[in-house]
Amino acid sequence: MSSKVLALGAHFDDAELGCGGALARHARKGDKVTLWVATRSGFADRTDDAAGREGRKAAKILGVDLVEGDRETFSLAYEDGLVRELRALVDRLRPGTVYLPFTGDAHQDHRALARAALSAARHCPRLLMYRINWYDTEEAFIPRHFIDITKTMPVKLRALRAHASEMKRTGGRWLEWVTQRDRQDGIRLGVGYAEAFQAVRYLEP
Repeated sequence: MSSKVLALGAHFDDAELGCGGALARHARKGDKVTLWVATRSGFADRTDDAAGREGRKAAKILGVDLVEGDRETFSLAYEDGLVRELRALVDRLRPGTVYLPFTGDAHQDHRALARAALSAARHCPRLLMYRINWYDTEEAFIPRHFIDITKTMPVKLRALRAHASEMKRTGGRWLEWVTQRDRQDGIRLGVGYAEAFQAVRYLEP
């Protein structure tokens, strides 16, 4: 039976890094998957227009519907306006599963969006936090929920490569890190590749 899924990202490429394999798997199962990105995502040498083009290409590769926000990069704050916007989105889509950034992430936009999402999606039965950054913080990311993405890992990597300007900026290190991380999690669980999550709550459907 198909279900509705909502993934939240502060920037284009966030969800692809943290839960792109899971989103592609949902889409293959026939679930209705929506990806909402809060900011226009321009940063350093990546313009807003380039970020948008790359984000739309990546969403198409994953097979998800993209909803683009209009906030500026580094502008997100845990405040009533963001919570209300997210709550309206959740009320409209009524997702059974929500993927959101890790509340302890090193990036301020990621943290702000995560905290707002916890409030806005508090009635959703399944909330899963994903990891974006490789940076260590005072709050460790300790996953207890995993999704086998062996069959959709190639799709995830294609979606990440669609973010050509960001791949160039990081010298390909993001791609290498994600591949090694998901492979290591897969080895731990006896599968090819896996994505790891912190479950805020998970009601078995």
